[in-house]
Amino acid sequence: MEPFRILQLSDIHFGARSHYGPGLDLRAYQLADEIQACLGDLPTSFDCVVFSGDLTCYGEEMGFRVSQRLAEQFVLRGWMRVEDLLIIPGNHDILFGERSDDAGSYHGPLMREDRESLYRKYYYLMTLRELPGECLGVLKMFPDRKIAIAGLDSCRIESWENAGFGYIGFDQLHREMEDLWERHEQSSAEPWRRLAFVHHHLDVMLWFDQAMATPDWRRSISITLDAEDILKGLAKYGVDFVGHGHMHRPDVREERNVHAGEARIISAGSVAVRASDCGDLHQFYLFELYEGPSPAMRVYDFRRNLQASGSLHWTRREHVLPLLPRRTYSRDFDVWADFRDRKLRAEWNLHLDNRALAHYYLRGGPAQRKKAIEEISRRMRPVWVARGKLHPDQVSLEKALGRVEEYLLSHAPEALKEYESLLGSDDFQAFEQFILQKIEDLGYDTPGPG
Repeated sequence: MEPFRILQLSDIHFGARSHYGPGLDLRAYQLADEIQACLGDLPTSFDCVVFSGDLTCYGEEMGFRVSQRLAEQFVLRGWMRVEDLLIIPGNHDILFGERSDDAGSYHGPLMREDRESLYRKYYYLMTLRELPGECLGVLKMFPDRKIAIAGLDSCRIESWENAGFGYIGFDQLHREMEDLWERHEQSSAEPWRRLAFVHHHLDVMLWFDQAMATPDWRRSISITLDAEDILKGLAKYGVDFVGHGHMHRPDVREERNVHAGEARIISAGSVAVRASDCGDLHQFYLFELYEGPSPAMRVYDFRRNLQASGSLHWTRREHVLPLLPRRTYSRDFDVWADFRDRKLRAEWNLHLDNRALAHYYLRGGPAQRKKAIEEISRRMRPVWVARGKLHPDQVSLEKALGRVEEYLLSHAPEALKEYESLLGSDDFQAFEQFILQKIEDLGYDTPGPG
């Protein structure tokens, strides 16, 4: 049987910090041509192509458009089918805040749906599939080869305040593996091969000498907060291999991976960012999975040194890593991490959304202000209905909020300060009580039916 072939491109960073020049189509054509030249005598057909995060430099739409062109090139050249493309987000694909230019300058926080909106839009344009649920992770299943690839979203708390913090959530891994079990494995005569890709690394990738030589205000340190839980989960679920990117430091880790009994972890470099952001090294991988009595994975490691003479020339290294035989896993293990982290993650994302909500309401433009009023009204409406202050069919709450603010602006500066402070805090219940009391004091409350 032919090997199962996976092409991984990580940290493409199309946009302001790209290695390639201007022109949407030109950038995509040039990178595709270089990859084709690199492959040489190897087949240019892939069972799966993985874009493992950071398609863009600053979440700019132009970067997403070039990535879309690149994917289109792969399809047009017969390298893959649209349904065989796996995309996962990187921290540079999620907007930190409102962007004031295309060079990474931000002001003001964004609500989660706005932070992810461009990524979700272009995910659909590139794959012709909507992203399900609140998580940006996806599971690709290849029933004819009995191979599953979990694309894990490690940007679930990505924000201005959390720059450098990856977070996956055990619930995400659990959900994808249970989905595989329910749809295929429980009725399969033989176990599946399980692989995973994620953007952030699962161990610390910072060299001491480089860290200490960098001024503290520019020091790049990144960790995945729940790496230990995820590594345990990968072992429990029998995941054989994890590929990631993020820090632009490629490493096959051959000595560790040859002897590891758990998942092999391989870090990818950047395939296309500017030289100063990747240590003058561009890199990508091709993986070939072989089954049989001695399963193994052949790793083709393509690199080019941008400072060397003839820097347009790519080199190829090959590594062979043994894989454990395909195996089933016990579904009886403890999922305590799911229940512990879900509440914490929900609280943190609510905190981020509350900060963005305050910014929209107090300093945003007309569209953001309208969105803030709608969101505040949505949160408060159930309380109003329960109190008999508002009929579910009435929509006057937005008007009452506007009248309260007009009064505070013109007559109550001290109360206005309290109002703004509460709006920007995590204590939405206190803000809600403040607003309800003011609406009642001022006689703006809307009577219920009857």
